[in-house]
Amino acid sequence: MLVSANRYEPSDENAFNLALIELNLCHYQTANRIMEELRSRVTNNPMLLVSLGQSYLLLNRWDDATDAFGELTKLYPHNATFASLLSLSVDAILRDKYRMCLDLQYQASILADSGKAEEALEQLKTAADLAPQDAVLMNNIGVLMLRLKKDPKATLHYFAKAVELSPNNDNFKRTYRKVWQKQKPQNKPSS
Repeated sequence: MLVSANRYEPSDENAFNLALIELNLCHYQTANRIMEELRSRVTNNPMLLVSLGQSYLLLNRWDDATDAFGELTKLYPHNATFASLLSLSVDAILRDKYRMCLDLQYQASILADSGKAEEALEQLKTAADLAPQDAVLMNNIGVLMLRLKKDPKATLHYFAKAVELSPNNDNFKRTYRKVWQKQKPQNKPSS
């Protein structure tokens, strides 16, 4: 549908959204081609540069990833996330872990969307072994465990870990509180 929308109304925004969809479908080469075309027209866009850098990592194009993340840090020198992406792009061990983690998360998304939630959960847990400090990943594991009606205590653990890793994220805190409230023993009136 988005491909049709992009043909009907070709815009940079539609093209970028199409590239993100391709990335999420593990079509890394296609996503990268679209983003490289966009980069020639759109300059200084942080979301495009992050996504393009990630696509380079997923395609093992280390120098290109370093260039994209380097451009980001020049544009936003005080952004810790961009500095972290640049650092990992030059460290062979870190970038490989990050690449594998990203790939596992994209694969998990496809599995979950195709009704294979148990397999998706295993992929996310493997990704968490590679990136134990990723708050979004921890929250996503908790969400999937909740959907699968897994052990409530273990589920709550992942939400708590997300809050611990990202204490200023109000969505993580709200989700943790809701799940915690449901697990609290209810005060039942005595007979």
